Amino acid sequence: MGRGRSQGRNKRIAVVALARKLAGVLWAMWRDGTVYDPKTEAQAAAHGVRVAARQHERRADALERAARKLRREPKMLAPAKSPKRRKTSQEIAM
Repeated sequence: MGRGRSQGRNKRIAVVALARKLAGVLWAMWRDGTVYDPKTEAQAAAHGVRVAARQHERRADALERAARKLRREPKMLAPAKSPKRRKTSQEIAM
């Protein structure tokens, strides 16, 4: 008995959420004076997917470059030269 009620409640919540989403879309269309054109919407969606794919590809390339850089053996640094010490006035006088 409890299970049937929870399924009914979940369905009502989903229906209300969908109705609110649709109302928001219709309000924006009315406010902006636009009409629904499936072709335009599909092109816009496809463009967004292409942009996201390019961004994803760039990020993958950057991560691959970073991984290659981390895999490289560290270069051995030459021993640091000690700086020349300046003579003191006493050493110069001698």
